Amino acid sequence: MGESERALTLLHLRKTFSEYCKVPLSGVNEGERKFDRVLPLFCKVMSMYPCSEEIVTQFRELCPFAGHLCRHLVQEMRVRAANQSTELAALSISTFLLPEPTDSRGWLLLQSAHYVISTGHLPVIDAVCKASLPSTLVKALYLFFDLPPTTDEKVADLRRTLFTRFLSLMEKLCEYKCVGEELARKDDLFLLFAGACCTCPVENVSWRKAASQLLITVVSKALSPAVIKYIHAKGCVAHFLSSVSKEGDHLRAHERVEMIICILCVIKDSAMVTAVLVQDFAQADGYSLLRNFVLRNEREEDGIRNVLLMLMSVVTSGVVELRPMLSPSLVVLPSFTLPSPSGSGLSVRNLDAFRLLFQIFVQAKNERICETVIDVVHNIYASDAANYFIVEKECSLAQFVERMHSKPPEVQGLS
Repeated sequence: MGESERALTLLHLRKTFSEYCKVPLSGVNEGERKFDRVLPLFCKVMSMYPCSEEIVTQFRELCPFAGHLCRHLVQEMRVRAANQSTELAALSISTFLLPEPTDSRGWLLLQSAHYVISTGHLPVIDAVCKASLPSTLVKALYLFFDLPPTTDEKVADLRRTLFTRFLSLMEKLCEYKCVGEELARKDDLFLLFAGACCTCPVENVSWRKAASQLLITVVSKALSPAVIKYIHAKGCVAHFLSSVSKEGDHLRAHERVEMIICILCVIKDSAMVTAVLVQDFAQADGYSLLRNFVLRNEREEDGIRNVLLMLMSVVTSGVVELRPMLSPSLVVLPSFTLPSPSGSGLSVRNLDAFRLLFQIFVQAKNERICETVIDVVHNIYASDAANYFIVEKECSLAQFVERMHSKPPEVQGLS
C-alpha cells in the first residue's frame, strides 16, 4: 500500500473527526449517526497501520478520538443493560458486540478500542479510563456469567471470537495502574474478586476463568496504594475465601482448586510490594482453610499437587527479608559463616506458609500428596542455603524426619 494512500486516508479521517467534534449534538442518536461516519474511516486506517504504535505519531488527535470512541462504546453497553434482567442484559450486550456480518457496529467499536489501547500510549489509556470503559467492561464480564446458552453453532462460534477479543482487550487494560484505580474508584474491582469465585453455568465457565486471569493481572501489574487500600477495605480476600470454603455441591473440587490457585497467585504477587493482602489472608483463616481443603480432597492428586506447587511460591514471596538464625542445638565449626538470603523468590519470607506444608505432611494420608510436600520442601531448602537457618527455629527439618516413620516406604525413600 502506497504511503500517499495512507496519508490521504488519514487526512480524511482527521478532517471528518474534526467536523464531528465541531458540530453540536442535539441527542444521543444524532451523536451515533455522526460518529458512524468517523468509525469506518478509522477502521480503514487500522488496516493501513497494522502496528498500532505507529498511529500515535501519525494521528495527533488520537487521545480525544479514543475518548469519544470509548464513550460511545460505554453508552451503547449501558443502554442495553438498563432496566433488564441479568440474562437479558448479557444477551443484549453480547449480541451487540458479536462480529455479525449484517450489523457489526458493536464489534467495530470493540476492535477500535482494542487497537487504540494496544498503542500503550499512557495519555490514550487515561482517556479510556475517563470514559469509564474499564469499569463498564468489568460489569459486562460479570453479566456474561448469566449469558443464556445457544444451540446455534454459528452464534456459539461468534461468541468464542468475542470472548477472545474481549479478554485480550481487558488483559491489556489491566496492566495499567490507572485502570486498577478506576476499577477501585467505581467499586468494580470487587466484581473481579466475586466473579472469580462464584458459581456459573458450565457454558459460561470461560468468563469466570477470564475474571480470575484479569484479577491476577491487576494484582501483578497494576497494584498501587489506592488499589491495595480498596482491596483491604472491601474485605475482598475474606470474601473470596468465604465463597470457596462454603459447603455444598455448588462447586466441584476441581473448580475450588482453580479458585484456590487464583487467590494464592494474588497473595504471592501482592506480597512482592505489600504485606497487607497476606495479612488479610491470614486474618481470614486462609491457612487453615487451605489445609482443610487439601486434606479433604487428597484424591484430587493433580489439582492438589498444583496447589502445593503454588504454595511453594507463596513461601518465598514477601516484602520483608527474614534473617537466618543459628539454633543453640547446632554444633558450629569455627570456620562456618551463616549464609545470607538470596532474595525474594528464593529465600523463605512467609513462615506461616512453610508451617502449613509441615501440617499437611503430618496429616496427609495420600502417598502422592506426601511425596509432593517433600519435593516442595526439598526445593525450598535447595533454592537458598539460608533457608535451612530461616525455618530451623519455627519448623525444622528434624520435625519432618521425625514424622517420616509413619509414612509409606515410597515416601520415606525420598528423605
